[in-house]
Amino acid sequence: MEKNNPVCFHELDFVLPVHRFHISFSYTDAQRLSFIREFILRIVNVSPLTPGDLAQFFSLTKRELNEALSDLVTSGDLRYRDDACVELTSQSRSYFSRMEAIPKVEKIDESTGHFNFELSSLNYLGAKKINENWKLALRLNIDNERKAKSEVLARKAFQQHFQNIVDNGDVKGITDNDDNRVSLYNVGDVRKVIEKPLRISHRFSVSPVGDFLERGEIADLKDSSEATSLVTDAIDLLKQPLNALEIFKVINELEDDKSKIYITDDGLDIPRILSDRKHSESQGTPVTPFLGITYTPDNWIQVAEVLDKNSKKPKKASEEPAELIWLAPSNPFWGKSEKVLSCLQYMLDKSKTSGKKAKKLYKPKLYLPLTGENKDWSRRNWGAEFEGLDKNSLFGYTCEFCRGNVEVIVHSDLFAVVSYHLSAPETSPVPIPFGFMTTDKGQIANIRSRVKGFLDDIDSSTGKAHDAGLLRPK
Repeated sequence: MEKNNPVCFHELDFVLPVHRFHISFSYTDAQRLSFIREFILRIVNVSPLTPGDLAQFFSLTKRELNEALSDLVTSGDLRYRDDACVELTSQSRSYFSRMEAIPKVEKIDESTGHFNFELSSLNYLGAKKINENWKLALRLNIDNERKAKSEVLARKAFQQHFQNIVDNGDVKGITDNDDNRVSLYNVGDVRKVIEKPLRISHRFSVSPVGDFLERGEIADLKDSSEATSLVTDAIDLLKQPLNALEIFKVINELEDDKSKIYITDDGLDIPRILSDRKHSESQGTPVTPFLGITYTPDNWIQVAEVLDKNSKKPKKASEEPAELIWLAPSNPFWGKSEKVLSCLQYMLDKSKTSGKKAKKLYKPKLYLPLTGENKDWSRRNWGAEFEGLDKNSLFGYTCEFCRGNVEVIVHSDLFAVVSYHLSAPETSPVPIPFGFMTTDKGQIANIRSRVKGFLDDIDSSTGKAHDAGLLRPK
């Protein structure tokens, strides 16, 4: 592992409200004149000339010259002097920004369009429709008064960002360049059309020597100071107290002697975890230490490799497919990333063989915690978050498994993953998941037995099993 290569231990998505506005406006469009008009004005701008001089210079007939001059005089761009020379008027002099400049005349055009502004600092986000969704993310809270005044704020922001809007090609029919100068003239009706989210993904990383790194900038926003503050507020609202002692007790309960050595008086021995993982991967040992949430790419690739190999193995027709249980922790930060959705979909896709006569390899079951007094609300909420997944793979459970700090993925024949979600607010604002993946049959059996035992056990508050069945009953 490279010395300066950061290691991601958590990924979170945040959604920032964006309002889409229909805006009508007018702008001044500096356009070039017709060829003859332009060059007559350009040469007269250098020095007043007689009509005869102009006719000779441009090789025009008397009739052609009279038509051109008559047009320019009528429009107020030229006038005759007492010595019969023609000169520019104050109006036509304004067409020139400098002596050698091309003359341009401004006209007022009207237009309308749809424009997106996020609500933290009114950054302009383009004219195209935003198709993000609000699911699997932490919402950034915008003051209700600010939302109510968004049309007023958008009017001002549109004026401030107009040049950028033109540069982006978002004003239909015009391009702003040296031949066509465009300026905002007036903003008319500003009407909010819809509210959509801008998804902001953050990686929380640590250096190989154990130093926790600062969050990166929000690349999608030119001014991200306010949004960054809102991200901090959203994290602080869900921040958990120190749970090192609870984690240590759970590690003992699971007879996990390996993970025990990673917890020290100073926190988590990250360099040792990374060193042990590197050694395990190089030697192909049955137990591989994990650092980070299960669905980070570096961790999920380990799970994906096992599932991929299993999907290519022929199975006897008489074999009953085993369960693959993914038990989510009772942690408010879990699942707040679209990456978890892609991992779950991968797990579903690999649950059967490919081809016309697909055969079931295992039964995928995602167990989600039904927390709080209103279990029905919790069911609906999780159901909405994972709406696109096969409803037959989504289950709920009550109470807390291992004090709510442990995540488990277990297949009775293939592998098991145990992830402890360590909360250490003095070190990191978000949990630091760590644990292991094992292909050892004895460990797998022990972990599965504990998970199944918990799900089958009776919840004293309901008098029913912790396994609450399908999340969305048929």
